[in-house]
Amino acid sequence: MAGMKSGILLFGFLVTLSLCQASGSSINDILETLPDPFFLSSTVEAKELVDAAYKYERDRAKEAIGEKDVSPSEFLKHLKDPVAGTRSAIRAADYMETTLSLLKKKLRRIVKGKFNITDVLSRKQKEIISKATGCDYQIRSIKCPKSSVYRTITGECNNRKHSYFGASNHGYARWLPAEYEDGVSLPKGLTEGKLYNGFPLPLVRKVSNEIIHTANENVTQDQERSLIFMQWGQWVDHDLDLAPFTTTKINNKEVHCETSCTFEPPCFPIKFPPDDPRIKDPNTCMPFVRTAPVCNARTFMREQINAITSFLDASMVYGSEVPLAKSIRNQTNQLGLMALNQNFTDAGMGFLPFENKSQSLCLFTNKTMNIPCFKAGDARVTENLGLTSLHTLFVREHNRLATKLKKLNPRWDGEKLYQETRKIIGAMTQASASADILINYSGSLGETWRILLGGIDPLLRGLLVDHAKLMKQNQMVVEELQERLFEQVEIIGLDLAALNLQRGRDHGLPGYNAWRQFCGLSQPRNLAELSEVLRNPELARKFMDLYGTPDNIDIWIGAMAEPFVPNGRVGPLLACIIGSQFRKLRDGDRFWWENPGVFTPQQRRALSSSSLPRVLCDNTRIREVPRDVFKVNRYPEDFVNCRVIDSLDLSPWRQRSN
Repeated sequence: MAGMKSGILLFGFLVTLSLCQASGSSINDILETLPDPFFLSSTVEAKELVDAAYKYERDRAKEAIGEKDVSPSEFLKHLKDPVAGTRSAIRAADYMETTLSLLKKKLRRIVKGKFNITDVLSRKQKEIISKATGCDYQIRSIKCPKSSVYRTITGECNNRKHSYFGASNHGYARWLPAEYEDGVSLPKGLTEGKLYNGFPLPLVRKVSNEIIHTANENVTQDQERSLIFMQWGQWVDHDLDLAPFTTTKINNKEVHCETSCTFEPPCFPIKFPPDDPRIKDPNTCMPFVRTAPVCNARTFMREQINAITSFLDASMVYGSEVPLAKSIRNQTNQLGLMALNQNFTDAGMGFLPFENKSQSLCLFTNKTMNIPCFKAGDARVTENLGLTSLHTLFVREHNRLATKLKKLNPRWDGEKLYQETRKIIGAMTQASASADILINYSGSLGETWRILLGGIDPLLRGLLVDHAKLMKQNQMVVEELQERLFEQVEIIGLDLAALNLQRGRDHGLPGYNAWRQFCGLSQPRNLAELSEVLRNPELARKFMDLYGTPDNIDIWIGAMAEPFVPNGRVGPLLACIIGSQFRKLRDGDRFWWENPGVFTPQQRRALSSSSLPRVLCDNTRIREVPRDVFKVNRYPEDFVNCRVIDSLDLSPWRQRSN
């Protein structure tokens, strides 16, 4: 019956198009003549295609679970697996994108010349499609409570006027307009030979080889920053954004991003240049999957989804969706505790619980140990051992604080204890985060069994005393990350630099000079001016040889290449961008810990003395720590006994009885 209706609608559509064509009508005139059911039928057809593709992908994934080896890209995908609410949001976006694609194909049958479907649809037609696909959730108003003491898990209602600002499963804010190859959704650099500002964009792997490569034996240590400086940067980063991948092939089920070298959504493979030092086969590509889209009910232009809250709210500890948040809580009592591992302890101290998956990918990192991945508020918990250690540390801190608050306030129930403790942990995260943090990356999947065997203390000690790598213009990324990211036996590793560059093009990020202009900085136009900005004529020459013009330089590599600002670890452009972001995180957060009414003055004074060294002392067996953990410290001369590190005074949280 549905097929018959679609056929009738299509016939009517073709008749209408023929009449419009005969009268020389424009595409806008044609669209105005089409009835609402035509757009709804296209949505129904799109939903059928998307649902079938999702089912195929699920079935294929189940079959692949028992395969002998897991690829590096599968490990990377696992770290960004969307949870239930995110999956629903992505599916709605796929409905919309497929609907638009179907509409464009139908219109192409008679309309000559190029056109963007998003430009020609009327406001009413967009509303019909948005509602039918479920994408109107992005703009649908919700009723927020008049007075709320605690943050929502999803970040909704932080902003009372715009209730979805900063909420999970919404699009990223853009400070500059997107630059897509087709003006709507296709990534930059997709078409080989296409000119941008008069020059083609170089292959991202070529840029990585020419600019990034650093030999392991030639790494310069930072003489002022410890390794935990880097790790804390990643911890903060994981509190703010998570861009999951889309792996479903809507129009071609047989395409596999692991092996494909052609652009077939969602695959956007990274090609190897002919002179690549590692891969010589022109038919071999590095797999790359596009970031999942999010509904854009206003302009319909492609935007990427942020699966977590955009606030500094310790969402990596507690989650950004209600079902996940509940699943990592201890539901066996009314003490407001987080769940801990039921099989293993760290000599009496808690470990994170295991994820509830019979075939966890962590099983493949050591098949004899048979240990699954840990579960936390953020799926990337097992990305590396240092990150897993911080996750473990703060879950322990939550339980320690909740237990103390229960003693102070015996009448508080489990929900009150959980929310008050969560509020304190969020404030501690905000107080410890600052705009001069260098957000970096470490990439070797958290082999869970190593944590279980040795505990987190040795890892944290190493973070305290080891030096961070110094970012230098000729030493941007270590070889492990540039050549062997998530490398497995007999399967080549990924290239983090190439992935970052390709991701920027996937997201349609404007080039280097556009961002320099945004920040009020000079925009170099030639070799001499770029040499002056980078203070490095040789590096500037490499950039010009690759890109032809500074306008085309990918923002990630251009910003990374700049000399440091005084006393900083980033150049002027990143200092501007990171500084602007941290100001927005503070000023745009109704629950920021320093805002009046969020905490009492006595509680704020107590929180101002909280510190990461104290958290280490209270939740590990480490008894000597540096006062400033982010600086390079030598043991034993720069370490002090935990007894002299200020503890968080919880007495201001004692509720006075009436």
